[in-house]
Amino acid sequence: MRGIPSLITDIRKKVFTEVARMAYSGNGYEGAEDLPFKIVPGDQPLHRESIFLERAIAGERVRLAMGLSIRPVQTRSLMTEGMDAAAIAEQYYEPPLINIIPYACHACPTNQYRVTENCQNCLAASCQRVCPKGAVSFVNGKSHIDPEKCIKCGKCASACPYHAIIHMERPCQAACGMDAIVSDEHGRAKIDQNKCVACGQCLVSCPFGAIVDKGQIFQVIQSILKGDRVIAIVAPAFIGQFSGKVSPGKFVTAMKQLGFDRVMEVAIGADLCTIEEAKDFLEKVPEKQDYMATSCCPAWHSMIEKLFPGEMHKISMTLTPMVFTARMVKKDFPGCKVVFVGPCAAKKLEAIRADIRSDVDFVLTFEELQGMFEAKQIDFDTVEEQDYLNEGTSAGRGFAVSGGVAKAVTDLVHEQYPDMEIQTARAEGLRECRKLMMLAKAGKFKGCLLEGMACPGGCVAGAGTLLPVDLAAPLILAKNKARPALPVPQKRNAAPFAVFNDGNRLVVPLDTGQQIGINRPHSLTLCKAHIDFANETRYYYTWKRLDCKGGKQMKDTNDLRQELMEAAELDRFLAENQENFENGSVCDLLRQLFRKRKISKATLAKQSGMSEVYLHQVFSGRRTPSRDRLLCLCIGLGASAEEAQSLLQQAHHAPLYARDKRDAVLLFGLSHSLTLPEINDALFTAGAETLL
Repeated sequence: MRGIPSLITDIRKKVFTEVARMAYSGNGYEGAEDLPFKIVPGDQPLHRESIFLERAIAGERVRLAMGLSIRPVQTRSLMTEGMDAAAIAEQYYEPPLINIIPYACHACPTNQYRVTENCQNCLAASCQRVCPKGAVSFVNGKSHIDPEKCIKCGKCASACPYHAIIHMERPCQAACGMDAIVSDEHGRAKIDQNKCVACGQCLVSCPFGAIVDKGQIFQVIQSILKGDRVIAIVAPAFIGQFSGKVSPGKFVTAMKQLGFDRVMEVAIGADLCTIEEAKDFLEKVPEKQDYMATSCCPAWHSMIEKLFPGEMHKISMTLTPMVFTARMVKKDFPGCKVVFVGPCAAKKLEAIRADIRSDVDFVLTFEELQGMFEAKQIDFDTVEEQDYLNEGTSAGRGFAVSGGVAKAVTDLVHEQYPDMEIQTARAEGLRECRKLMMLAKAGKFKGCLLEGMACPGGCVAGAGTLLPVDLAAPLILAKNKARPALPVPQKRNAAPFAVFNDGNRLVVPLDTGQQIGINRPHSLTLCKAHIDFANETRYYYTWKRLDCKGGKQMKDTNDLRQELMEAAELDRFLAENQENFENGSVCDLLRQLFRKRKISKATLAKQSGMSEVYLHQVFSGRRTPSRDRLLCLCIGLGASAEEAQSLLQQAHHAPLYARDKRDAVLLFGLSHSLTLPEINDALFTAGAETLL
């Protein structure tokens, strides 16, 4: 029903608009008691039997939009009860997130087969003959289904040539992939919160608008009015949500008119997420685990946690794009408040997690943001395009559409390893996601990258969107055609990179005299960072593979080639650039070290914890070891820390980094000639992941 104008969408818009208008007035929640009368004006009901019932439901909607709970009908309480606690400039949340207003529920029939007036009393009587329980009979010249005998197999409906038998399902129940919708003692829908993952699909499927999620509109506006520096980070799915006339530039201008200090794309975080998930996949699959699941969708993550707890360790440990972006913003603008604006209801739960609460202060859906635009009477036809959004790549923005995450990861891996074959499998909707995970648990997706999206179609079909997925997805894909891929090949207005420590961290000097540094990924070293300053200067950086040798940054390959072309004497060029040449392959260096140690392959296999077959493949050049396996070989060979660093560099793995706890333990072990079991014991004691 999303995207189809209805009384439900009108009421939701009115609720969000009136709550936002009340917040912008600066008088707290004064006038909250009047809001139901503004939302439901006049003296005649619009769709229910009583205008008083309609206003009672509107009152609960207002409370939920402010993050408050539904009041019990058994006791008397004011509509404003508890609003003093919610009328703050901080995140406010009373569980649960998704709620059913009991007296708004129509108590729809659940899983029934009914005979309609289309029944022709035909001679074939196919519906009777196929029923395995004899539940279908003729009554008054029409087929009749005995509900006591019916087992809901659907054979009668399939057999009827007139399609006179229909299957009736409770819409919210059919939409819930977690089977979290049950019935109360009155036959009304009720949510089993132990099963619910807050995807919000029941919310958008209820034709009576009885299901509502809690919001933070009031608190966001209070923070703006308080004078906080409030920065909006916007999900890639925003394209087209506020009509085709609203360009990204107009959107940014309108956001600033709402009071936001600046607007940044979460597609930046999606780019970083792509890199980290690619790194995770290369390091773990299939050596440490048989498959890896993506981490972006919070409802998919929660579903696995609830139904497949034994598979949790196979979800990528990568932060979500929202958190990546929020942490970058918090680092660049200390003391600011970050508001995630997106299509997802489940993000509200993700943002209150203990490890994320300090990164993301508020979450708004596109639908709630539309209410803020209405409250401030922003006319997009007159809004000037004074700014633009151009941080994210096509890969990052593609996260919004189902299949986009897996495609971004595989495309990035193929840039560095063109011949590597990566199998992917994906599912849309939690019911299909459950099937995918059941197959994965049974070992059917070995070596695969799994992508799960709770909403059919991806984030563009989230519970907080304004546009139907069949219109939203093509708009995003069309916009992405003109966008650069990851990584962006050039940098504009960019200060030069500086290398910190042993090349494992990039430090960028800023015009303000400060520096910003972000750790370099281990297996993949392609990245892009965006920094936005108060003076509106925008910096675009492309991070390429950082070649280091002996702690010094090596010359860029293109620079080295140009210098070679212009060199007058070859001998002088070779002598001056000795440190910029790679010294043989990984297997060549390993063979040199192996001959130097004068040990047998059987001894090396025992000391490194690997099979002789695997060692033969490495030494023959048929396999390139992963970072951890290469470190095991270094330990087995008794290599020094310096020799290990050279091997890691030659294999294009990140060097050991003393500021990383795990790497620090490994550096200590190599420097003190510890054995593999001794190093693993030290890693376990330090709470770090062991080798092999």
